[in-house]
Amino acid sequence: MYLDDGSRGQSRFRRGKYGHPSEFGFKDVIHAWKAEKWNPDRLVALYKRVGAQYFFAMANHHDNFDNWDSKYQSWSSVAVGPKKDLIAGWANAARVQGLPFGVSVHAARLGVV
Repeated sequence: MYLDDGSRGQSRFRRGKYGHPSEFGFKDVIHAWKAEKWNPDRLVALYKRVGAQYFFAMANHHDNFDNWDSKYQSWSSVAVGPKKDLIAGWANAARVQGLPFGVSVHAARLGVV
């Protein structure tokens, strides 16, 4: 998204649709994300049916956007965008399917979940 060379297809698409990230960045795009068709129960059941033995979810998106009800910041999926605790949804769906659940955290802070 932030590469200036425009060599990546997703970068060209994003800039064509929204403009340069310095003018309309992730902080703006995230408000359009509603996740209205997100169905973790259906998805995790599908993953198990095709052989998954565990399920991991991304705890934070780029720009340190937390996908749970973070006590560390309000830049989260509960406060902005879909207004849903995505990690709780994934965790519950994995539990129902009897799959071990984990999160992948790419933020600089420790002990976030």
